[in-house]
Amino acid sequence: MDNSTTSQFDAAIAEFTRMIEMDQQSVRALLGRAVAQIGQMREIAEGIHRVENAGFELMKLRRFAMKDLEKVLEIDPNNPVAVEQLKALKEL
Repeated sequence: MDNSTTSQFDAAIAEFTRMIEMDQQSVRALLGRAVAQIGQMREIAEGIHRVENAGFELMKLRRFAMKDLEKVLEIDPNNPVAVEQLKALKEL
């Protein structure tokens, strides 16, 4: 099993988390982390990458992505990327 994509998502999430720790209002970092979380969710949901407790992992990623997107919309209520990603997340 190739976990390279999942590892890339993990690395992206970690990097964006570091950016958020330095600036909790960083729309770019919040959006980046949310998009990486959604990408990781899709990979798991499609069975491309298998993880133990996939249902729990998907639920956790969804919750974290929604939190980041909602934070972006608090900072920038009309952010089109956040609105689009939140809509896509609700459809997953």
